[in-house]
Amino acid sequence: MILDREYLRKNFSSFNKRIKLDLRFKNIQSIQINAFNVVKKLLNLFLSNNQLSTLDKYIFNELEKLVRLEISNNQLSTLDKETYNGIKN
Repeated sequence: MILDREYLRKNFSSFNKRIKLDLRFKNIQSIQINAFNVVKKLLNLFLSNNQLSTLDKYIFNELEKLVRLEISNNQLSTLDKETYNGIKN
């Protein structure tokens, strides 16, 4: 599955007010660069136990309020040091 903002809009009610997003075990293989711009107030993001092999270095730029990110148990071998630049906390 490709995670994009349309998926988030269709599957998560009140996405603008959501502070926690649990996407564990969703078989996500990739995330579109603008997927998270519909959940900018997100504090907690759980992406563990998917099929992610890469993350774009700008993927979290919209998530300035994010305080918790879980990405364990994916197929990530390396992360660019700029991947977390958008996260202020």
